[in-house]
Amino acid sequence: MLFVFFGIFMMTMSKPENDIFHYSKRYTSGSMVKIRILQELKNNDYYFKYTAEVVGIDTIKTRGNILVRIAKNEKNEGICLDEEVYTTQSLFELKGPANPGAFDFKKAMKRKGIYHQLTMNESQFIRVKINGWNIKTQALIYRENLLYSLREKGFPKEEFAVMEALLLGRRQDLSKEMISNYQNAGAMHLLAISGLHIGILLMILNTILKPLERFRYGKKLKLIVLVLFLWFFALLSGLSASVIRAVLMFSILTIGLHSKKKNNLSHYLFTSLFLSLLVNPMYLFDLGFQLSYLAVISILIFNPLIQSFWLPKNKIISYLWSLLTISFAAQIGILPLSLYTFHQFSALFFLSSLCIIPFLGVILGMGYLTIALDHFDYLPKFYIEIYSGLIRMMNQVIEILSGFEFLIYREVFFTISLLTCSYLMLIFLVSWIRDQIPKWIIASLISSIFFTTTLLVEKIMTQTRVDFIVFHLYKESLVINRSGEKGFVFNNQKGQISRQESVLKNYQRQHLSLDLESSKKRKNFFKIEDKHIMVVDHDSIKSDFDFEPDILILMNSPRINLDRLLLKIHPKIIVADGSNYYSFKSIWKRTAEKTQITFYDTSKKGAFSIVNST
Repeated sequence: MLFVFFGIFMMTMSKPENDIFHYSKRYTSGSMVKIRILQELKNNDYYFKYTAEVVGIDTIKTRGNILVRIAKNEKNEGICLDEEVYTTQSLFELKGPANPGAFDFKKAMKRKGIYHQLTMNESQFIRVKINGWNIKTQALIYRENLLYSLREKGFPKEEFAVMEALLLGRRQDLSKEMISNYQNAGAMHLLAISGLHIGILLMILNTILKPLERFRYGKKLKLIVLVLFLWFFALLSGLSASVIRAVLMFSILTIGLHSKKKNNLSHYLFTSLFLSLLVNPMYLFDLGFQLSYLAVISILIFNPLIQSFWLPKNKIISYLWSLLTISFAAQIGILPLSLYTFHQFSALFFLSSLCIIPFLGVILGMGYLTIALDHFDYLPKFYIEIYSGLIRMMNQVIEILSGFEFLIYREVFFTISLLTCSYLMLIFLVSWIRDQIPKWIIASLISSIFFTTTLLVEKIMTQTRVDFIVFHLYKESLVINRSGEKGFVFNNQKGQISRQESVLKNYQRQHLSLDLESSKKRKNFFKIEDKHIMVVDHDSIKSDFDFEPDILILMNSPRINLDRLLLKIHPKIIVADGSNYYSFKSIWKRTAEKTQITFYDTSKKGAFSIVNST
């Protein structure tokens, strides 16, 4: 309990409002901001992206991390790691989701202690080489130099992108298609360095170092070498948070297993979890941290139970059966959280486990040998071709598996209530299996009833809910008028269908069995409960309506005289969506302020919605 309260204290003190050295305490618009580049993120077509630490505001030393975007051009190559940058560009708060159901990037970054973003072009900052020394930055620089050296050896682009993700945890160069294939095949964890990779690496090292056990104190020497190798690997992969957690976990497991107390695996696991949270209590809210520990805990609990159902005598079948049971046991633990976070489940993880994981040791082993050979500047051409061909085969297998669409379940409805009920069911079920007494059976049944009741309540809420939503899309208009389980979609035909479909899916998966239908007719008047809504999306305005609109919505930049229109109608709110010109919205805003009418701009405030439940 002492350490629980200590963790709460550390988390409380790490918040900007409680940290006297946080940059937000000193920053004002126009201040000279001094930042230090920490890590490169995945770039897009327009910007280089980084995380950086604000090390100073004007002449005052500060701390705290931000996101940095550097505009791309033909000559600009971004900023190198281990550089400091001075700028007077303004810091902006990260924005929340613009539309219902969209990914909350602001919330995700807040959990990592990042609250602001800085956007610059090459002429708006001054570079300064840093004089200090930071182990994490040096590790990232070493990794970048290593990748540059390997890239020069002539590896094919796609194979190299997968190789650097597999071996060094750098996924910036992976194409969207490649990421989609691995996600659909239920094998995305292969492209993120996790406990699986560290476990395989540990097995390889353990086999190589086996001869040391013949010597006096050989086992102790082997243990020291194993742990040092694990942390060298963490250094090699850039000391990312996920790698540090995995290496810490397996370091403690390795030390524990060498202490001849092999039955205390759960103790070693929770020791590593505890130490990780002592280092950074915010890990508790990190999705990667949650998934990795849930997977390992689930394997420890469920794998022995599943394996006991069948004990094959054939060694090959026994090995494949072990792979399946471990994969299935891990999925039991992470499934509820995955459904809640990603709203997708791929039943192909069985096939990907059978097809890829048996050969993953060979792929990783050859990969790290590639790094070693390159370090000594002896990497034969034939070896590059063999290894590239092996990765190409793995990618082809993943691509084939991702084609089995009927085994991929998308847009799954799953709320925080269902997530809570699911884990309660699992906890009570395990308790009942281990100790078959009536109270655990009753608890399991009650949690099942709660799960079913939650589904029924969500169903009823969907049937009785009334929504009118003006979504925000750049240069596009999209409106939903929904009553119960049926909703009609109104949009401009010039918009990008893929973008609109994505927005609608995000909204739809928040509601159980909601059916959306596109309306071909343009509608300019709506009534939601007791509110009248008027939509003006073209220059000619119908003026012979027999009601007073409460809400006026402006779309597609209609060339109207708003002052003259407001002499006829007196709405309480004027809404302008993303399809309007910025100059038009500026004029309308001034008019609304002059007439003391609330002006709602979706580009600044997100989607406008009216929600009623009957």
